[in-house]
Amino acid sequence: MKSLFHRFVPFFVLIICAQNLAAAGLIQEGEDGQLFGAFEIGIDANASGGQYVHVPNGFGNSNTVINPANRVDYTFDI
Repeated sequence: MKSLFHRFVPFFVLIICAQNLAAAGLIQEGEDGQLFGAFEIGIDANASGGQYVHVPNGFGNSNTVINPANRVDYTFDI
């Protein structure tokens, strides 16, 4: 029973933390971050807030090598 308990506890903690983050105003829209490199804001009425963060077609991908110049930074106070 002990191993079963340990497997499920993180899931429940995640739910509780997510609810507390929403109540504390710590949830941010993706486009609220500071964009660097190839990232830009796209417009889509179906996206939350009508906008989303993406890398335009033709700028490659980072499936194998992470380029720290391409990132979105988020800041919040605890």
